[in-house]
Amino acid sequence: MVLVNTAASVACLVCSLAYFSVAFAVGDGPEQPMPLSVQVSLWSIVAVVATLGIAMGVWARSFPWLAALLTPLLSGLIMSIPGDRDGFSTGLMLGGLASAVFILGACATRGYRRWADGRRSNMRP
Repeated sequence: MVLVNTAASVACLVCSLAYFSVAFAVGDGPEQPMPLSVQVSLWSIVAVVATLGIAMGVWARSFPWLAALLTPLLSGLIMSIPGDRDGFSTGLMLGGLASAVFILGACATRGYRRWADGRRSNMRP
């Protein structure tokens, strides 16, 4: 299970680095609106991370806390490799956002499963 959580964390990290590279290529100035194609690619990366959280919420027996905690740490370490002073904090922020979306997907799945189980138990005589 540790290997699966680590793999999920690395997949979230890859998605967050892809998000960062697309957003960095466009620029972060508010004076110009982002093109629709860029917005679609950024939101699709967010959807992939949420889908990964949903899949882990369905498949894993226990909640995937290890993946949620490893994502910001690995992101911080990867972003500090180029030698930027703010790289670690930027990586922690980016990984934290990816981890939050991952947890949202996993919690949504687990909440739906509990709601469905509760409805099934209430329908039985």
